[in-house]
Amino acid sequence: MKIQVVKNFTLLILSMIISISFAHAQHGGGRAQSGNGPAGGAIKLQVLDDSDGKPIEYANIVVFSVKDSTMVSGGITDASGHAMIRPLPFGHYYLTIDFIGYNKHFQNSIKLTPNKPMHDAGIVKLKPATELLEDVTIEADRKHIEYKIDKKIVNVSQDISAQGGSAVDVLENTPSIQTDIEGNVQLRGSSSFTVLIDGKPTPLEGSEALQQIPASAIENIEIITNPSAKYDPDGVAGIINIVMKQQENDGVNGNINLSYGSFNALNGDFLINVRTGKFNFFVGADYSDRENHGTNENLTARFLGDSAFVTDIAGDGLWAHGGYSGRLGFDYYMTDKDVFTVSGKYGKWLMDRNADRNYMLYYSGNTEPDFDTDMLSPATYYENNTFFSIDNTYYSGDINYQHKFNTEGHNLQAYYFFSGSDTKQQSGFKRYDADSEFEPYSENFNEAEQSNETGNNIRMRAKLDYTNPFSENGKIEAGYQFRNRIGPSDYEYEIWNGTKYVDDSTQFNDVDFNRQIHSTYATFTNRIWKFDYMVGLRGEYTKRNFKSIKLGESWTYEKLDVFPTAHISRKLKYDIQLQASYTSRIRRPRSWFLDPFRSKMDEYTYRQGNPNLEPAYINSYELNAQKRFGKHFIALESFYKKTTNLFERVTNADPDNPEILIYSFENVGSDESYGMEIMGNMNFTKWWNLNLTADLYQYTIDANIDNSSTGENSTLTYSTRVNNTFKIKKTDTRIQLSGMYNGPSITAQGERGAFFMINSAIRQEFMKRQFSVMLSVNDIFGTMQHEHESYTQSFYSYSNFDRISPTFRITLSYKFNDFERRNENNDAIEAEGGDGMM
Repeated sequence: MKIQVVKNFTLLILSMIISISFAHAQHGGGRAQSGNGPAGGAIKLQVLDDSDGKPIEYANIVVFSVKDSTMVSGGITDASGHAMIRPLPFGHYYLTIDFIGYNKHFQNSIKLTPNKPMHDAGIVKLKPATELLEDVTIEADRKHIEYKIDKKIVNVSQDISAQGGSAVDVLENTPSIQTDIEGNVQLRGSSSFTVLIDGKPTPLEGSEALQQIPASAIENIEIITNPSAKYDPDGVAGIINIVMKQQENDGVNGNINLSYGSFNALNGDFLINVRTGKFNFFVGADYSDRENHGTNENLTARFLGDSAFVTDIAGDGLWAHGGYSGRLGFDYYMTDKDVFTVSGKYGKWLMDRNADRNYMLYYSGNTEPDFDTDMLSPATYYENNTFFSIDNTYYSGDINYQHKFNTEGHNLQAYYFFSGSDTKQQSGFKRYDADSEFEPYSENFNEAEQSNETGNNIRMRAKLDYTNPFSENGKIEAGYQFRNRIGPSDYEYEIWNGTKYVDDSTQFNDVDFNRQIHSTYATFTNRIWKFDYMVGLRGEYTKRNFKSIKLGESWTYEKLDVFPTAHISRKLKYDIQLQASYTSRIRRPRSWFLDPFRSKMDEYTYRQGNPNLEPAYINSYELNAQKRFGKHFIALESFYKKTTNLFERVTNADPDNPEILIYSFENVGSDESYGMEIMGNMNFTKWWNLNLTADLYQYTIDANIDNSSTGENSTLTYSTRVNNTFKIKKTDTRIQLSGMYNGPSITAQGERGAFFMINSAIRQEFMKRQFSVMLSVNDIFGTMQHEHESYTQSFYSYSNFDRISPTFRITLSYKFNDFERRNENNDAIEAEGGDGMM
């Protein structure tokens, strides 16, 4: 029944495409106008970068009357650099065209008459702004962060301190983003977001994908918090799109990067691009091996009526991650209107977490902190060596075909993506009984257990997208997509019997996971009363099946969802841009969130999934404004976000043994957040650029856990980031000093502490900027830490992890043949990423 509904929805969209296309053909629509021409007069043009010929999006165009120099009208260029200013009264005009980082362009002698209502200003090439200072030419830099009306763009080359690191290091100093010392990333307070690479899906997810991508291989990062219906709706917070470096000029081009840092961290990557005739080939590879060392402590009390069972843990930890990957592909330009692209990637992602911890266990007569002031029995002491490792081998491939029709922007695109991964995960502990000074009684461990889990994850998607611009400002988009994910896994457990590890078959667990999603979407874009708007609708039918072979049970979830979106923008006088948007999104549980089998983490802690876990739904609203002040720029974003059917990880005591805690997942209720972000880019002098961002929002969660309401909990959360870049006179030297602060926040069962960090870096360029050396120091004052506290009726928990800092890194980079990013397939990546609001 529901599949039939999706089919009907698809037929409806296709019928709409055919109807509009037929009416469009009958009435001679399209961008290339004919017949009587526009009502009144019009001016058309295209704006390009004079240095490389690339289109300039959002260039500002203002039309003035020759008679009295009053401003008559204006507009901005689209992604291809084109603009049409209309309607205009007949008369004499001149116009100006400018954009940040470029010299202003003037064009005179524009005359519009009834006999010649259309003026073609042709191709206008803006020259990058340059200033001559004591015989040294200083070229205008790209901004560290650019604010477009539908997204933020982080130019990685301008973040000196991140070079030699990963995408996570870049995001540490990015608006709307929070990171922690373990490399986990949150977008506006949520770890649920979608990661795309060049607009395409990745074999890895979320923070795992970002930790694996070297910063030196990234051209820029796009942060999209309110995407349109053309995007997949997955993720509470939005989309992070990684745009990789590639080349568009003929010949052989490339770059090589190598870095070395604290704890023998080693990173390297290269990318080579060869373009000739109708073919463009690219090949690249990267390697990373990084470590973080620190100390951690954890105090947990399980309440037993008037007493408590307490575990007090402290020790040293090691967190290491790395791996390698290789990618290659080619573009074949079959004709001027047909492009065929094939690419593939193979890699390995590794992670290790090892810790040596001292345990003190005792019963206390207190049910408040300071439990050790009233011990009811002598404490038990031991040393625990814990280990956790992941070995993930992954591969992916995609094929893309695009056909362009005669009308500009009119195209049809077919895309297929396939990925797979083989994962091996091992965890366990070795226990050494000890005295009160934590000195082990013997070199031989007294107890040891370990688990081994293997899994295969297969993903496939196929999609078809159609775009038809039926007028200068109007456009329809529609498409269909099928996604399938299969993820079987096997879990085994072993116990040390004194001489060897033996199987504990009672803890074996095999599961199967299968999820299929059928999607159709349509968007309609146009202009009315000087407002640009886009409305969209996406329908998705989901069927999910989770099967526990151990328990002999399976759980099926089916649902048809509809996701409406709306965007509207208006360009005002005085270089002010306004934009408002609404999107609806979904957060789907990961497969291991669903597994009901209780697996052992340690002697007093277990993990258990919830097969009845349902998706969370998000409604997001934004109102944004942008203003330019000469060389300065300020953006203000306000937002409101409401999540229903919220699910989180929760901790509960085992009803049969309250000394044991169980980590699980539940649909706990709802949450909402509202607030604002203010972002500024200031050039106070020719040698100092300041980028400042601040976030302030109210977060409220209303949770009901284990059929017991925890009530409404609310907090005011804030963060700020500062990035200073200094250019040394008469040299190719840059110095960067940056800092970030994240305020405290709350969860369904507790709160997270605040933390801050200050970084610095210096970069020197040689050989006409082809070779550079960079030295960075991160967390100069050692203030980056992770602190969390929880308090419920059944337990109290406090944890803290403090990283050993500061850390150092030196990076060497070399590029040959003026390496730049490849830009030919922007239309192709819109299949996944979309182009937002034009």
